[in-house]
This record gives sequence, structure tokens and C-alpha cells, in this order.
Amino acid sequence: MANFISSELSENTILRYDLLFEEGLCFAQKYSGKIWTDYNYHDPGVTFLEYFCYALTDLGYRTNFPIQDLFLFDHENTDPVNDNLLFGPETVFSTSPITINDHRKLIIDRVKNVANAWVIPLLDNRLGVQGLFDIFIESGEDFSDIELNFLKKEVALVFHANRMIGHDLDKVHILRKVNISLAGDIYIEADVLAEFVISKIYANLDKYINPFVELHDPIKLWKEMDMPPEAVFNGPLPKFGYIFEKDLSPKVEAIYLSRIKEIILDVEGVKEVKNLSLFKNGIPVFDTFVNFKKDEFPKIQYLDEITEAFDSNLKVYKNSVSYDVDGVIAKQLIATELLSRNKFYHHELSYTQKLPQGRFSQSQLQQHYPIHDEMPDLFGVGKIGVSKNASKKEQASALQVSAYLYFFEQFMASYLAQLVNVRHLFSVSDIKHTYFNQIPEGITKLKDLLKDYPIFQEFLDQCSQSNDDFFDRRNRVLDQLLARFGERLDVSSLKKLSSGNNLKTIEEISSGIIESKVKLLKGIVDLGHDKAKAFDIYAKSIWESDNVSGLEKRLAATLNIKNIKRRYISAPLLQSLGLATQKKQKKKWGLLEIELVQGKIQVYKLPKEAYKNGKAHFMGKGLAFFPELFEVLSNEKVIYYGVSQDNMNHYLFMKQKRAEFPFVLFQSDNREDCIQAKAKVLDKLLRLDDESEGFHMIEHILLRPMASVSYLFSFFDLKGDVFLEGIHVGDLEEQKSLGEDLVIYGVDLDNYTITEDEENNTFSVILYNSNNEGIGRIFSQFDSRQIAKKAIDDAIAFFRKIEKKEVSMDTVFEVNHVAGAGHGFPPDFEFSHTISFIFPDWPSRFSKADFSKFITQLIAENIIAHQNVNVYFLNVMDLYRFEEVYHQWLKLKNSSNPDLKKLDTLSLQIIQLLMGLKPMTSTF
Repeated sequence: MANFISSELSENTILRYDLLFEEGLCFAQKYSGKIWTDYNYHDPGVTFLEYFCYALTDLGYRTNFPIQDLFLFDHENTDPVNDNLLFGPETVFSTSPITINDHRKLIIDRVKNVANAWVIPLLDNRLGVQGLFDIFIESGEDFSDIELNFLKKEVALVFHANRMIGHDLDKVHILRKVNISLAGDIYIEADVLAEFVISKIYANLDKYINPFVELHDPIKLWKEMDMPPEAVFNGPLPKFGYIFEKDLSPKVEAIYLSRIKEIILDVEGVKEVKNLSLFKNGIPVFDTFVNFKKDEFPKIQYLDEITEAFDSNLKVYKNSVSYDVDGVIAKQLIATELLSRNKFYHHELSYTQKLPQGRFSQSQLQQHYPIHDEMPDLFGVGKIGVSKNASKKEQASALQVSAYLYFFEQFMASYLAQLVNVRHLFSVSDIKHTYFNQIPEGITKLKDLLKDYPIFQEFLDQCSQSNDDFFDRRNRVLDQLLARFGERLDVSSLKKLSSGNNLKTIEEISSGIIESKVKLLKGIVDLGHDKAKAFDIYAKSIWESDNVSGLEKRLAATLNIKNIKRRYISAPLLQSLGLATQKKQKKKWGLLEIELVQGKIQVYKLPKEAYKNGKAHFMGKGLAFFPELFEVLSNEKVIYYGVSQDNMNHYLFMKQKRAEFPFVLFQSDNREDCIQAKAKVLDKLLRLDDESEGFHMIEHILLRPMASVSYLFSFFDLKGDVFLEGIHVGDLEEQKSLGEDLVIYGVDLDNYTITEDEENNTFSVILYNSNNEGIGRIFSQFDSRQIAKKAIDDAIAFFRKIEKKEVSMDTVFEVNHVAGAGHGFPPDFEFSHTISFIFPDWPSRFSKADFSKFITQLIAENIIAHQNVNVYFLNVMDLYRFEEVYHQWLKLKNSSNPDLKKLDTLSLQIIQLLMGLKPMTSTF
């Protein structure tokens, strides 16, 4: 934009001097027509109007500057991106993973050496837990077992750092490669290059057998291929490249010979295919298709595994004559075809985008050019002023004209101050007022016009704004900023919850509302991006850390909770009130009668020496005392003053609801000490109230049993009693296999051994396998070796009957679950899609009846639709006990190699604590 007002007629009135002047004359005629009748150009009033209209066009011209000029982009150390929330589409639209494909994209994009990934919901969990996933990984290269284990850990860490609330990872599986090779006769056109045809065949077959994931530059997709930014940046922000949904094909479970033949025939130059057959890992497949197990993925093979030379059993014929394909050329052409598949050719993406640069500095944009200097010299108000020889009357008249003009100068100068500060008005910075002023410097004899010139700026600010006006205007601007991101804040409920605290003024409550909105706006990107994101279980910091879920951060910002860190919420109250000290003092409290000015009363009181330290002392009975204590913030008259009849002792009293008599909170020999002591008590309670605000969020799915499932096989005799059982527990399939093996080993006398327990003088019979490993024992113990030998004979006879199928294996063999995966856990605890919130019951806001309703509504507005929520409020000791277990559980859960049995024990303790509580609210 040019640095001048265009001479072309504008539709904007403020830039049209002629329209402004015409409208000004109309107003003058309408409101002063009886006393002002001459509107020709020689009239001084018309002259003033001309210059005012000229000045207004300058204000209008500056007002219509581009946003980068008004917000001073690249000037005055401004940060419009964060201060004014002018984020780019890559910041606004991207989110943490929400869908299964989001997780697939994230893993493929973020984890090096992952060629493809499949995130599969686990549907066969033993306890029926929903929300668990298995991840199957196709590695980009052949790795050793150590490298593959490292890759699995890396994938797991990426998942946990980005998992959704109420979801968790079960296992990461590395897929085993299955080589698929072909044999057959390919007949091609006489005028085509055989090596080119072969390369196309193998490249196309590779796309079918092992669909690849191609990465794209998201900036190019947006700016050059006209993809809308909300589509390009939907989901996790790409680090190496954007992945199309269509490329995220399901895992290949089977390939078909008929489809392979169609693909070959679709290649340009291929005439016919004969004698086509499939090989799986070099073994011929006699069926028309090949199935793959859950942990396998197919790979077309055309290179020798040792020499990596081109090696194919596809024979090429031209004009019915065999053609020898040049392996070197074929390999190079195939590599060229597949080159775009290799994601490691992509560089890490950069999303740095510079905002357009502003042309002016703050001083340039807000500089006011006085009308005084533009007026004709005959008025004597410009820089030349009046003649030195002018009379006092002429000098006074010139000063009067200057004072008249100053009224308009001040408005225009303040308008420019407001204009240059619009960036602060529409920002999340900490501003104290919403109206801005400046004195129109540069006016001749300005100091003669203004009385108390040095403090006039402060006077202007006081005139232009009151506190009520500030809160109203600031709230409306912040609401507009929130609305840009589709957010809102329930101000009426927040005011209602805070209004009960009588120690907070209306200004402090209003400031708290503004602080909540600013906190929400400052974290708007992360709160939006991580709305469904859970905390990172395996992050370096887990306690005394802000490593909490996006939902917790959002709730804390909305409620203006100062400290969102996961911590001991009970600690400030327990430490500050010194419960241990109070317990010792309880024995010293005595019921006494004291005589006040108003009369005699009975009170609980410590010995006089206890109050000499200048501290207040509380006599709390029971845990109900703590919420009652914080009710003082809503009604400070609960602490009241009294003086003895002789005026020698001054007291502060407080009465617990369940107590018959009040207790002496503080005692002194003068009233001033009591006033100061009460102020200190209230100040301390206010601080404790803020420090005690917080909550814990527990995802039930993380409490599921983690110890591996253990099974043990048993054989029953014909009476149905246990006859023989396994020695070592294991998984289900292993125990079934051992049972089947034991039938074979059980018919051979040499596999039995009798062992003696000398301490108890008893004998046991152990059954061994061919590797001399004990695999079973006869269930009973025997008093003599002879009886044990008889038991061996019975066992051999028993197994021979099974071997001859005289006894069915199904009727005498059983595998039992003995430990792990829910063993000992309550069957009615809901692990799936359930969250519990633990709040303290004593902070003044939290103890209000409306709070549980408000917080439940707030949670319901922000959680995923299928999730259930319980909300609990605990007293200080119950919360402390919970936090002790919860802290230990988190530390163990966070460790790289936890003791799973101990972890399950702690999980069970938390479950028992939760099941023993009665939720205040629930979405079940």
C-alpha cells in the first residue's frame, strides 16, 4: 500500500474529505443555524471545519492500514503469534492422535526404520477390558534381536507419549518377513524392453503384496496442490511427511494367484502368462492363495538373499523365444521404480512461516501532527505564534483559539494512542486498562494551556476508564478471542462459586475470571491439540510435574487452579496446621469460665503461656473441622473478638459447629494484636485455600492387572481327584503341550524318580522329560518308598490307558488359571472407558454444593463421548492415604522394568480405595 491517500474516490467516508466537510456543514446548520449563518470559506468556523476534516482523513488513512502495520509486525520486539494468537494452520488444525489411523501415521512418521504399522484394537482381553491396542510393526530393514527390541521400545514410547485418555498399549509385535517368489512364463511384445517389463511387474506386485506408505510435503500439498489446510494438518503434525488415508491399507492377510496374474497382465507389453506358481519362503504353494499369520507380512522376492543379485524364476519370451534378462539392468530399473517409497530420503520438515513485515514503528504510527501547525498564521497558534509586538488582547485571543483547538487535538491524539495499542487490547498480555491516551505533543505554548502538565497523562487515564468499564471491555475482547477457537467460559458459574468467599472483593473475583480466560487463551494451542491426550506414563518426570492429561490442564485453566502439577494436594494443609502438634495440645485444652464485658462464658482454652508465642491455636475435633475451618473465608464473623471485664485480656474466639462452647483462638493484652492475628489467620487460610485446590485423575484402564497369566495342568484319576500336576506354571499353550508330552513320558518307568524329604520323612514322585527336566509330580506324598513305587506303577497303567485311548484325554486332563491377569481383582470393577476424579473437600470453592454439579458438567463437555466419569471428594486424611498409594503406583508404573506383582498389588489397593468411596457424581 502506498504511503499516501489515493486520489481516487473511496467508498469509505473517513477517507473522503469532501463528504466529511459536507456532513460537517450539515451538522453545523442543524444545531447552530440560528446563531451561525455564514458558511462561506472565509468564515473562521468553516476554516476550522476544513482542517478538522483534513485531520480526520489522516486518522482514517492510518486506521485502514493492513493488520501487519497496526500490530507492528517485526517491530518493537512484538510477538503477534503468541501475544495475539495469530497462529498458522499447522498449529491450529493439528491435534494429538485421535483415530487409529492417526496413531499409524504418527508411528510411521516419527519412528525411524518403521516401514509400516498397524494399530489393532485388542478384543480378546481375559477381563474384557476395552481400549487396549496391539501394534504390529513392519521394519524397514533386517535387524538383530537387540535392534528389534529397541525398535519395539521406541514405538511404545511414541504411543505412550501420544495416547488418548482411557486407552493403553498391550504389546508391540515385530512382523516376521515371509518371502514370496514366483515362477512362470511371461510372453511379451517384440518391441518392448524385457528388463523394463520385469521391473514394472515386480514393482506392481510389490505394491499389491506389501502396500507401501508414501510421504508427501504438506506445505506443497497446501500451497501448490490446493489441498485445504484443515485437511493437510488434520491429526498429528507430520515430522517427515504427510500420509494419505488411502495409503493406510489394512494388513495383508492373504494373497491370491489370480490377482497376481491380473497384475502381471496389466503391465504394458505383457501378452500372456503361463505356468504361474507361488513359493512361500522357497517352498511351493499348491493352493491358489497364501494365508499369513497374525505376526507375518509378505515381501516379494527378486534378489538373492546372499549376493543381492537379481534372481527370478520368471522366464521371458519374445516371439516364443526365450529371452535372457540382464539382471543388473533389471535390478536398477526396479530400484528406480521403488525409490519414492523410501521415506528416509525425506528431510525433517520446517514449518517456519514469517508473518508479513509492518512498515512502521510504534512512534511513527501514533505520532500526532497538530492542527495548530496547519492553521493560517493569522490565528497565531502555529509555530510562529503571534507577533512580539501584539497586544495582550491579541495574545490572549490566540491562546483562547489554541485552547479551543486543543479539545479536538486531544481526541485525535488519544485516538492514535488507542490505534497503536489495539495489539495490546486484542492480546493475552497483562494489561491494566483498555483505553489509551497520549498528550498531543508539539503544540506551541502547550504548557500554558495545561495546568499541572506533568500529571495530566494520569488525569486523562482516570477520566477515560473506570474499573467496571475495564472488566466489561476486557471480558468482551477475551470472549471474542476465545470464540475464534470455538471456546467459551461459563462466567456466571465461576462467579457464583467465587462469590461465597467474602474475603475477596468484586474486583478480585472479576480479576480471577479474566485470569482464567487469559490462562485458557495462553494455552489454547496445547489445550486444543491435546484435548483427548493422556499423560505420558514413561516420561522422565511423573510426580511434582505438569505431565498431566490435556483434560486436566483444561479443567485447571477453566477453574483458574494455580498449581496443576501432580503432587500431594493434602500436604499444604497437613504441614501448615501441624496436626501432630495439635494432637499433643488436645490434652491441654481445658473448659474454663471467663468473664467478658458482656458477661460470663464458658470456653475451651489453652494455658496462657501457649499464647505468648503470638500464634493462633485451633482446637479441631474430627476431620469435619477442616472444611468448617475454610468456611471462615465465606464468613469471617465466625472468628470474633472479646475483651475481659477488667480490660486486661483480649481474645479471638471461634466455635466449631459440633462443639458446645467456643475455643480461644488467640489471646493478648491489647486489641491491636487480636486484629493483626485475625488478619494473619485469614491470610494464611486464603493461601492454604489456593494451595489446596487441585485434583487427581485416574484412568481405570491403567489399573488393570499386568502380571502375566499363569496356568498349571492337572490330571484326574477315574474318581475325579487330582492325580498328577505340573511343576512349573506357564502360558496356556505351553501347559497344554506339556500335558500331551507327559502322556508319552508317563508310560516309561525310567522317567520317574522318587525323592525323599528327610525333615518330614515323606516321599514324592517326579516325572522327567528326555532333557532330564522335571515336568510333573504325583499329587500325593507317601510315607514309604514302597508306597511311592506302587504309585508309579499306577501312573504308568493310567497313562497306558490314555495312550490306548481306553480313557479320553479330555476327561482326565485340565489346564487351570492360577495367577495373573485379574487373579484376586474384583470382577465388578469397571476398567474400560472409565475415569475417576479425586477432589479435596475442604477448599472453600470445592465445598460448595454447586461445585460438584458444575465440575461434572464441565467434565462432560470435554471428555470423549463414550467415557464414564466418577467424581469423589475426600477429606484430608483419606486423600493423604490415597496419595501415598497413588504416588508409589505411579513411580513403579513409570519404571522401565517394574515388578508386575507389586504393581498389581498397588493397583488393587487403589481399586479397593475407589470402591470403598461413594461418588458425589457419576455419569454411569
